[in-house]
Amino acid sequence: MNAAQLAAAVRQMQMLCVGQVTHDRYRDEIVAGGCAFFGARCAHALGARVRLLTSFGDDFARQADLDPLEVHAVRGGATTVFTNTYPSGAYRVQKVESVAGPIHAGDLPEEWACPDVLFLAPVFGEIDPAEPWLSRVRARVSAVCVQGFLKTADPQTGIVVPGASLLSKPFFPGADAFFLSEEDIACFGGPGLLDFLRARARSVFVTRGEKGCDI
Repeated sequence: MNAAQLAAAVRQMQMLCVGQVTHDRYRDEIVAGGCAFFGARCAHALGARVRLLTSFGDDFARQADLDPLEVHAVRGGATTVFTNTYPSGAYRVQKVESVAGPIHAGDLPEEWACPDVLFLAPVFGEIDPAEPWLSRVRARVSAVCVQGFLKTADPQTGIVVPGASLLSKPFFPGADAFFLSEEDIACFGGPGLLDFLRARARSVFVTRGEKGCDI
């Protein structure tokens, strides 16, 4: 398949992204964030038809960023807010200020249930892997972004820290691909995470920032 054929194939693709859209705070600036949001915007920029199932608060302030997408939002409470700082020579430090509500498989509109690609991409545990996502969404390809299942917050400081291990839990058997970063493995994943994921999907993508990714 050449580049033109690939571009034409992408334009025929229907993609469903699932996960919270956040407020990411960088000093005095608030921008829209979240894995599902970034995935949806990238796929849209490549020409795919994109739908986004999300949750955010009544205070959500970045509606214009969602306008290019078809969005079904579970609204209420406060939007998830992350403050990101980048110490020199170290991984970023995240602090969570508020957390929006969960997204359930039952929140999915029935007419959205047959995409070509499903991208489950939580940021902070808003998707429950025990729910029947892969049977509720009858996608040709199902991908899971792992980072949102690895994190929790220190109750005293709000600093994002490793959550409970995934290794003893059912975790999307039958998924086609998992995505995570070097940072996720180093800071949150713990020993054995990669082997755990490799045993459960055909492909595992480990992103490495400007260096690309390992597959």
